[in-house]
Amino acid sequence: MRFKSEVENLSQQVRYLNRIIIVGSVLMLIALVGWISAPKEMTLYYPPDLRNGATVKANEIPPEVVYSFAHYIFQHVQNWESNGASDYEDNRKRYRAFLTPTYQAFIRDDIENRKVDIVNRRRELHPIPGSSYETKSVSLVGPNSWIVWMDFHVKEFIRGTLVKDVYIRYPMKVVKYQVAREANPWQLALAGYVEEPIQLAKREG
Repeated sequence: MRFKSEVENLSQQVRYLNRIIIVGSVLMLIALVGWISAPKEMTLYYPPDLRNGATVKANEIPPEVVYSFAHYIFQHVQNWESNGASDYEDNRKRYRAFLTPTYQAFIRDDIENRKVDIVNRRRELHPIPGSSYETKSVSLVGPNSWIVWMDFHVKEFIRGTLVKDVYIRYPMKVVKYQVAREANPWQLALAGYVEEPIQLAKREG
């Protein structure tokens, strides 16, 4: 009788162990499926000013980041160190990973149409004093698509002579852009003007 009880106890323990193994196997299978289906990469975009902290979601691009990107890349593309006829095209090539094919085609056409006017023309773009990101500076117009309004102080010189000194607002479309991260860590691109740039009244002082 004692032997029979011990056999039953052992059988019951084996059944419990089998159940534990089955449950453990199911949980491991679920974990494996989740691991395989999880995204290989996750991008976090942090706003430029973190003094007050920030809450960010994976792959969600804050408007401040879109504005900073557009402002930085556009300024570099549009600055001509000595000769717009060559510098403009050099900048297009240098920053092509941050420009959509459509905007690159626009730049090439712009160079061709203005070739005579921009020979030996030097251009400087600087932020207008006091201008910075505001909520109205960026507008979401579609999934991963924005319009950014950028205000610049534009100066142009020909052989050292100042020929242009104005404030201009540039309405630029920005889109999410899937290219190699090594070439474009922002994964954003300038897509071209949504309307003609606007000359602003120049504030003196």
